[in-house]
Amino acid sequence: MMNPKHALVIGGTGMLRNVSIYLAKHNYTVSVVGRTAGKLKQVMENSPPHSIVPVQADYNSDSFLLGISEAIKKR
Repeated sequence: MMNPKHALVIGGTGMLRNVSIYLAKHNYTVSVVGRTAGKLKQVMENSPPHSIVPVQADYNSDSFLLGISEAIKKR
């Protein structure tokens, strides 16, 4: 069953990294938008399993809109 508590954190691997991890540890599924795979992986490694949904995208690109659209559809 899908977790009804969902958060979207844009820039959740940088300044908002601790927010992403906090929400994940408090039973949220968190779609985290970040530019680099390495930083997204770090957030995932510090969060409960399956709580982080990584969206790798540059904010000034079509991949950003596509990533956000996919996160909305799935959750």
